[in-house]
Amino acid sequence: MPRELPDGCAREIAVSSRLNSFSAQPQGYDWKYGPRDPRDMLHRAESVKGLHYVSLNYPEHFPQPIEKEMTKAVLDSKLKVSTINLRYSSRFSLGAFTHPDSAVRQQALQVTCLAIDKCAELQGTDVVIWPGCDGFDYPFQMDYAAAWQWETEGVAQAADYAAGRGIRLSIEYKPCEPRKYSLLGNFGLTLAAVQELNRENLGITCDFCHMLIARESPAQSVGLALSKDKLFGLHLNDGYGQEDDGLPIGTVNLFATLEVLKLLQNANFKGFLYFDTFPVNEDPVEECSANLLRLNQLIRFAQRIDTQALRRNIQSQEGLKAQQHIFSQLFCEEER
Repeated sequence: MPRELPDGCAREIAVSSRLNSFSAQPQGYDWKYGPRDPRDMLHRAESVKGLHYVSLNYPEHFPQPIEKEMTKAVLDSKLKVSTINLRYSSRFSLGAFTHPDSAVRQQALQVTCLAIDKCAELQGTDVVIWPGCDGFDYPFQMDYAAAWQWETEGVAQAADYAAGRGIRLSIEYKPCEPRKYSLLGNFGLTLAAVQELNRENLGITCDFCHMLIARESPAQSVGLALSKDKLFGLHLNDGYGQEDDGLPIGTVNLFATLEVLKLLQNANFKGFLYFDTFPVNEDPVEECSANLLRLNQLIRFAQRIDTQALRRNIQSQEGLKAQQHIFSQLFCEEER
């Protein structure tokens, strides 16, 4: 969880934005170092009023020629680091922790430990593993039991190393992409791995679009993760459930987003919320500002919902009454 929330920030949650969102519309920005240079992207993120945290990719945002300069820029920034997100390079295209070559699996662990070191150096608290390359593309390609063993062994070693640095580790699951099937492709499989490994500092980062692609109810997955005390973070975005659209929050699935936020309030969630959106035709600073505004509006809406009345509807599974209760709270009383 966040070590210290800045003044004026809601005490229940801390809001962060992914740095890679700020690479959009490069023609509309006066780049000091060059188009899409992470140092300039950081400066762009700093201009968002009300944003206090930033989430970075490793090693993507720390390329070797400018690693020291980027590290200094982050430490000098007014934005605090929330998380470091693993992005395994093309040499792991056949797998990181599940690669058939044990030497390559060891290299993946080394990269993961370097990301943990970088997070500690930048005074962050969480490292997120996205095991997108750990999966398969064809029938008869993978020994599923062996791959599960390799995956869990790698995650366990990384979690133990992170614990020694005072860092939490979480798994961000996704059904597919870049592999046709991800080994940890849904909430159930990910929770099974986390519970099997039984590390206090190991949890789950849910992504709204990833849950939609997996045909999950976002609130169900988030609610179960909360009940197990394993929700370490939540990527907020939106989409149509076919691809990782990364649209601004609440643009398509407004009520599903609201249900998730209500669950977080009820559970007094103290982790990070991230904007993981992909602006293309929008100015990224304006898009992040719109996300912040909309999140604050939705949080206020969620607070207006009568929790006791809603709980009665839920306990009796009266879906229509629960829906009408939400409509009445958010808009107006139904005319009789």
